[in-house]
Amino acid sequence: MFSSHSKDFIRVLFKVEVVKVENINDNVDGPVYLKWRRGSKKISGLTRRVFVEYDTAIFEELFTFSCSIKQNRSSKKLDEKILTLSLKEDVIAKKTEKTLDDWKIDLGQYINCTQASDAISFTATRKKAVGSTLILKFQSTWLKFNHSII
Repeated sequence: MFSSHSKDFIRVLFKVEVVKVENINDNVDGPVYLKWRRGSKKISGLTRRVFVEYDTAIFEELFTFSCSIKQNRSSKKLDEKILTLSLKEDVIAKKTEKTLDDWKIDLGQYINCTQASDAISFTATRKKAVGSTLILKFQSTWLKFNHSII
């Protein structure tokens, strides 16, 4: 077990652009949206609702949040920080939502994206099939390193 003295603390501001979701294989009748969450319910949100055309939902929407990531001083390995996204369908007649796909993304891979990244694809995995493909862009800014403002 590592003590806190063997870890660096990095506070990072993330800008995440949801470009689109492709290959939506389900029979979708209503609008869809993405629900995202980083850790607690306080750091979460929803995209606007869009309709699926030709198995694709185009969002082109940006959301931002900050989080702290710990890094081992000797190995430089980052602790895992997960961003969870779920593609939801509004089922208007039932006044409920239906989850179509889920993605879990480790933000540690994107803490050095000082410029907006190229579009990055993430494919959801389902029990019996390949799921939809989520396309995102990341940009990150370090705010603090070991509690000192950068």
